[in-house]
Amino acid sequence: MPEQVAGVRVRGGWADIGRPAGAAHQLSLPLRLDAGGNRSFVLGRPDVFGEQDLRLGTLLWRLLSGLDRQLDVLGRARPDPTAAVRLTPRQQAVLGLLAEGCTAAAIGHRLLIAERTVHKHLERVYAALGVSDRLTAVLRARDLGLLAPVRDLLEDAPTP
Repeated sequence: MPEQVAGVRVRGGWADIGRPAGAAHQLSLPLRLDAGGNRSFVLGRPDVFGEQDLRLGTLLWRLLSGLDRQLDVLGRARPDPTAAVRLTPRQQAVLGLLAEGCTAAAIGHRLLIAERTVHKHLERVYAALGVSDRLTAVLRARDLGLLAPVRDLLEDAPTP
């Protein structure tokens, strides 16, 4: 493996991993050597790679490099799922209290609004999240990063 692709430490790491697995020789196909980081597809085997193997490796390298670039572009083009979910600050507050297990009446009491108003906020929250009930709304909001994970809430909870 060329030094510009992998330094001494990486090549030494291959020796620690590859040789015990019976793959004393390696063929490294660099996929990314830019600011995005160094990534390679590495093949290992016990025998030396011959001229025909290297030609096949070149074809495989072109294919893998193209796929890697396409994945990179697709990853950047994929819309952020939270961008489609627009909640008002009041809807976020209602959702947060819902996640804490509060009923509509308790949410209304804490936010100083009518229970009917809480239900209207919940209807809009459900519509924005594409769900139809409170449990699914909380789970979807957590998945989208709109609410803290449960473990974070448990860490912040007072101990008895």
